[in-house]
Parts: sequence; C-alpha cells; structure tokens
Amino acid sequence: MSAAHATCSGAARVWALALLALSLIGCAGITPKRMVPEAMAGSERKVAQRVRVMPVTGARDTFFGGAAFPTKEQFHEALVATVEKSGLFAGVSPSAGDLDLTVSVLSIDQTGFLPLTVRLVANYKFTARDGALIWSETYDSSHSANDFAGASRTVNANEGAVRENFKAFVQGARERFRP
Repeated sequence: MSAAHATCSGAARVWALALLALSLIGCAGITPKRMVPEAMAGSERKVAQRVRVMPVTGARDTFFGGAAFPTKEQFHEALVATVEKSGLFAGVSPSAGDLDLTVSVLSIDQTGFLPLTVRLVANYKFTARDGALIWSETYDSSHSANDFAGASRTVNANEGAVRENFKAFVQGARERFRP
C-alpha cells in the first residue's frame, strides 16, 4: 500500500466517522411554528370576547448536555399562534383582552430511546378581568418519535407532545368553554 493511498484511506475514515457523528447528533432546534396544530376540527362557534394570553409557567429548563425541552417563551409563542389559528375568540393578544388565558405546564417528561416519547401535562385557565375563574381544564398528551438522529428525535417528540396538548385544549374549549 502506498503512502498516498494510506493517507486517503485514513482521511476517508475520518470523514465517514464525522458524518456518522453528525447524523447521530442532528442539527435541529425546537421551533414554536412546528408546535402549532395543522388542522383543528370542531364547530365554528366563536366566543365574542378577546383573549389575553399570559406568560406560560412551569416549563422545564434545558441545560447543556441534558434533554431539550421547549422554553416558556416557545410555549407562549406557539400558544398565541394556536389560539389565533383556532378562530375561537374575537381576538388574541399577549397584552390586552377581556379574558386571561393562563397555562401552567404541570409536567413534561421524556422516556425511552427508540422511540423517544414525551409526555406533557398542562392546565389551561380562563379568568375574568377581576380574577374570577371562568374555566379550567388539564390535558395530558404524548408523542413519540423514531428519528435516527438523537437531536431530531428529541425535537420532534417535544414539538409533537405540545402540538397534541394544544389540539386537545382547543377541542375542549370549543366543546365546553362557556364564558
């Protein structure tokens, strides 16, 4: 074997290992846009009041080297977009409304490896301007992902669990919310 052939063969192995490592890690990030449900079936009933979406509480913090979870800000952004897209209310805003929508993430956990499953439990409350509780329900959702790349698997499972939880909330509000 010539020196040139050995050098090329060694370089090829390094590149192959680098590509394998990148495919296992993945290059994904949690995106609020992908947490918004595509279609939300239900009645076309519309509540004549505007909703102010309050900051989300209880979301888990992500730390370097640990499991990735959606941030409170990502939850909030996706929640505002979901409520707007649902068309259920006369208006949606993070700053003004006739009703306040408060969401508390009660738990979010990841289990398994292939598939990776994320389970999310969140409580949704509507309160009047005076703070009186109008409606409160808790939804439990989960989503599994089988992506080969670990980061993509984590992102897809988290986004899917949030998306399923938002879908259940919108359906529950359509059916049972009476201001």
